[in-house]
Amino acid sequence: MKRLNYITSAEKTAYMKGRQAQHRARGMTPGERWMAARLPGKWTPQAIWGYRLFDLWSGAKGIAVELDGDTHHPGYDAYRDEYNFRRSAIVVLRVPNFDETAACVALAMIEHLGTWDERREELAPWEPRVEAPYPPSQLRPWLQARLSEVP
Repeated sequence: MKRLNYITSAEKTAYMKGRQAQHRARGMTPGERWMAARLPGKWTPQAIWGYRLFDLWSGAKGIAVELDGDTHHPGYDAYRDEYNFRRSAIVVLRVPNFDETAACVALAMIEHLGTWDERREELAPWEPRVEAPYPPSQLRPWLQARLSEVP
């Protein structure tokens, strides 16, 4: 898996904080407000993680919810999501805007995924390998077992 860029300089940090400020200034989109109203607990809108800006983020759970509209690129997004999981046990759940069924599935997954600390304990150290640009998902067996419990 090809290593992705993370903030490594004051310049890149300033760039990401500027993007975050732009997104926060425009306010939450209707889709983000719709999903945020359904989420349990505390969720931060437009949270920075490395070189990413998540729509909704729970630091306690280590879960990001991305509301996917026209600006998302499924192959690239899946690659970055897999990378974040392998690197730091962050789970990114993607929900199409206003899709009630996908929202219900995401809520059930949030309930069954446990805590971020539990996932990090299970995460073995790894070094990214260079592979095809968008390799098939190879989630850890622990996460797959948790997801299979979702009704």
